[in-house]
Amino acid sequence: MALLSGLKRLYANELVRERRFALMAKEVMPAANHQLGSLDMDVWQILVMGEMKQG
Repeated sequence: MALLSGLKRLYANELVRERRFALMAKEVMPAANHQLGSLDMDVWQILVMGEMKQG
C-alpha cells in the first residue's frame, strides 16, 4: 500500500513528475531494446511496472 501511495504522490506533483520523466527518457529510453517489449508503453507505465516488480 505504501508503494502505491508513493507513486500517487509522485504523479500528483507535476514538477517532480516532469523532472523524473525527463530523466528517465534521457537515461533509460535510449538504452532500451526496442525489439523487445511493448512499443506503446510510455515512461509512466515503465516506472510503475518497474516499481511494482521491485516492491
